Amino acid sequence: MSVVGAVAPPFAFALADLASSSPRRSASLLLKMIDADGALAVVQDADSGEFSRPPALQFSLGSDVLCLSGDGASALLMSPTGSVCRIGRHDFASGREQWVSVPSSTWVPRAAAMVDPGMAAVLAETWDASDPEDADGAAVITMVNLETGHCEAIYSAPGWPAAESTVTVSPDALYIAATYAALPDDPDEVYSHTIVVDLRGRLLRHLRGAQIVPQGNTGWLNRSHVACELSTADGMPEPELAAIDVFSGRRRPLRSSWRRPIARIGDRFLFEPTQPTGTGPRLETVALRGEDWTPFLTVEEPSLIMHVDVAAVNR
Repeated sequence: MSVVGAVAPPFAFALADLASSSPRRSASLLLKMIDADGALAVVQDADSGEFSRPPALQFSLGSDVLCLSGDGASALLMSPTGSVCRIGRHDFASGREQWVSVPSSTWVPRAAAMVDPGMAAVLAETWDASDPEDADGAAVITMVNLETGHCEAIYSAPGWPAAESTVTVSPDALYIAATYAALPDDPDEVYSHTIVVDLRGRLLRHLRGAQIVPQGNTGWLNRSHVACELSTADGMPEPELAAIDVFSGRRRPLRSSWRRPIARIGDRFLFEPTQPTGTGPRLETVALRGEDWTPFLTVEEPSLIMHVDVAAVNR
């Protein structure tokens, strides 16, 4: 059984009973959810296993929680400021926040991962505001120094970050993998592209028709392999997940399933089974090869879990 933080599952909570507090030291899980009152963020304390709703992470108009840091000690936030937005790091233990401005009003963060406590890799959408014909834009990986605000775009490609897009940092913090969307030759189809670059943006691997799963910190299975969902020539997902060696390009099947994992904890994928209408979400884990389904989390009220981020220390 996989252990999250210091406590073993299964877990359960009622949203109405959650305290408005932050983890004392670090978080093991971040859940972005929607209930009858709107969007909310829930975290699990890595030491006690208790779930709470940190006030600093709750959503307002245009704001978002981009990711949990790899060590679980902080979260990366996005907040609108006039025509542009800011991104900032919120430290759970101290409550301290450090905010920096983004490059321009035409640079919009869509996903992010922490390379280290002072540096974030941000997958952003950008476009040319002076060119009304520039409707396609580009997907850009930008390194953002969270102390100085210095931003450096290290990789750019025609396309855009879609809802399923992600960016994730290898366990040794030497490589960045990201998935973005782009139009193929047939304008009626949209393909996922996954690229792997080093911290300077030098391309190591370009995987067409591949999408990193799950999103967030645990897309890397180890320092050399990413987990991807593959697509056929017509852009439809294959019923198979594969571990891809980013150095050799070799692919190893993981398991067959039409369901996409929403996170990985150790050597187990996290899935949300189909739920009866009117019930709260329920999560289960399963071994990477598809055996041993085990209850993981139950939320008592009707609600939706939109995204799960796991501190990379659990991978």
